[in-house]
Amino acid sequence: MTNELDNLHPNVQQLSEFLDGKLDAKQSVWIEIHLENCQACVDKLESIAEGSHNNYSVPSQETQNTNHYIDNYYLLEELGHGGMGVVYRAYDPDLKRDIAIKVVSQYASEECHHRLRHEAETIANLTHPGIVNIYSIGTHPDGLYLVMELLYPKGLLTLVKQHNLSNHLLAGLVKQLAETIHYAHIQGVVHRDLKPENILLSPNNNENDPWEFHRVFSTVEDLPQLKITDFGLAKHLDEDISLTRTGTMMGTPKYMAPEQIPGSQYQVGFQSDIYSLGAILYQLLTDSLPNEAKDSETLLKKVSSEEPIPLRQINSNISKDLEIICLKCLRKNPAHRYESAQALADDLNRYLHNEPIQAKSPNLWQRLVLWARQKPIFATHLVGVSLLYALHLFNMLVLELPNHNQVFHQLVTIITIFDLISIRFIQHLYEQPRYHHLAEYLFVSLHSIVVLFGLMADSGPSSAPIYLYSILILIAPLIRPHPNMLWFQVILAILSYSTLTLLTWWFKPEFLVKMDQAIFFYIHLFLTGLIIHLILRRIDLPQKNFLFK
Repeated sequence: MTNELDNLHPNVQQLSEFLDGKLDAKQSVWIEIHLENCQACVDKLESIAEGSHNNYSVPSQETQNTNHYIDNYYLLEELGHGGMGVVYRAYDPDLKRDIAIKVVSQYASEECHHRLRHEAETIANLTHPGIVNIYSIGTHPDGLYLVMELLYPKGLLTLVKQHNLSNHLLAGLVKQLAETIHYAHIQGVVHRDLKPENILLSPNNNENDPWEFHRVFSTVEDLPQLKITDFGLAKHLDEDISLTRTGTMMGTPKYMAPEQIPGSQYQVGFQSDIYSLGAILYQLLTDSLPNEAKDSETLLKKVSSEEPIPLRQINSNISKDLEIICLKCLRKNPAHRYESAQALADDLNRYLHNEPIQAKSPNLWQRLVLWARQKPIFATHLVGVSLLYALHLFNMLVLELPNHNQVFHQLVTIITIFDLISIRFIQHLYEQPRYHHLAEYLFVSLHSIVVLFGLMADSGPSSAPIYLYSILILIAPLIRPHPNMLWFQVILAILSYSTLTLLTWWFKPEFLVKMDQAIFFYIHLFLTGLIIHLILRRIDLPQKNFLFK
C-alpha cells in the first residue's frame, strides 16, 4: 500500500532536518522523491538553505552580495545549493585564480559542520587527478567554509546530453571513474554517495573559455577529466566514523547499494561504490535508473530485493558484454560484484579494446535465482505446485491407484493450470504497493478454492488430504501476522469445508462423512485458529509479509 506520506507536503521542520541529515531512511527517501515532483517544496527548501526559515542562513544576505568577501576571497557568483550549504565561485587575489567555496551556515547543525571538516580531512589525504583538490578550510562570521578548485558545475549528465556520447565513450567515462575510486579504496576510503551530481569536470586548456566542451569526442582519450567531489559521507574502513544517528541511511537511494539501507545483512565496503558505479553506467546507457519508484517504500524494496531490467531490453544497441559488466556491478550480494574497482576498470578496458571480458553471463541456475527474486510468489508457488503435480502423476502412472483415472487426472490438470494463472495475476497485483493487502487476501482465497476443488476431485470430506485446511491456517501468519488475516483464513476454511460437504452430498454421496465427524473437524479448525491467535498475541512480530518477500 502506498505510503501515506507520499500524499503530503513536508513542513519546514522536516525540510530543515532533511538538510541536516537528521531524518530516518524512510522519511529521507520520501522527501527526496517528493522534491522531484513538487517545485513549491524545492523553493521552500532553497529558502531554508538561504536562511529565510528557522535561522538557516547560508550565508547571510550581506554575504550573498556578489561584491562581498569571505575572508580574503572575493565572491563572484553562486554555483548551487547542496544539503550542507551553498557553493560559490570566488576569486583568490593572492594566487590570482578562481576557486570554489563551499559554505555551511553557523546556524546549521553540528553534524553538518562535522561532515564538512570530515570531507576536508578526507580529500586532503587523497591526491589524484580524478578527485577534487582542496586548498584550505576556515571559519567566518557566516559559518564554516571549504576552499576547493573550481570545477564545471553542470557535471557528468550535462556532458553526456550535450555530446550524445556513444556507448563506447560512456564506458570510457565509467572506466575513468572506476580507476579514481580504486585509488580512494587503496587509501581505505569508501565514498558512499557516488552519483552524477557529485561528478564534475575539470576546465580544459582553452584560456579563452575553459568551460568550452562543445566539440566532438572521437576517442576515449579525448574525454575531459572527471572529478569526484562531495566526500562528506565518505567512510574510512579502518576507523569507526558515524556521521549520522544509528539507523540513518547514508547515500542517495537511487544510486546506493542495498547494504546501505539500515538493517541489511551485508556490510558497507568497497563493493558499495562499485554498485553505485554500475547504477551510473546503467543510467548513462539507458537514460533510466536501475531503481525507480513513485514512493519511498517501493524504492527501498527495489533497491534491496528487485533485480534491474536488463539493459538490452531498454536499449538494444548496448552490447552484450557491456550489459554483463553493468549487471555484475548491480548484484545484490556484494560478493557477487567485482572484487575491486580496478577489476571493473580492467573489464571495461577489455571491452573498449574488443577483448574477452572476465565477467560472465549468469548460468541457467543463476538466471533462475534472479528470476525467482523478481517474481517470488510465482516462483515459490510454481515449485510447490510442480512437486504436487509430479506426485499426482507418480500415483497415477506408477502406483496406479484406483481413483486416479483419466477424468481425475484431467480435473487435477485444470486445477493446477487455474492455480498458476491466478497466482501470476496476484504476483502482478502485489508488485503495486497500493494493492499489497488485496493481493494477500486473494492469495488466501485462491488456495481455499484450489483445496476445495482438489478435494472434491478426490474423495470429498473423507479424503486423506482434508487437513490441508489446517495447513492453510498455519500458513496465514506467514502471509501477514495479524489476527484479521488469521481469522479470515479460518472462516474461509470453514466455509470451504461446508461447501465441500454440500457438493459431496449432491455429487458423491458415497464419500459423505458422518455428522459427528464433520462437527469434530469444524471444532478442530476453530481451535487451530484460536491457538495461533494466542501465540500471535504473546510474541511481537513485525507487521510485514513473510511469505511473499
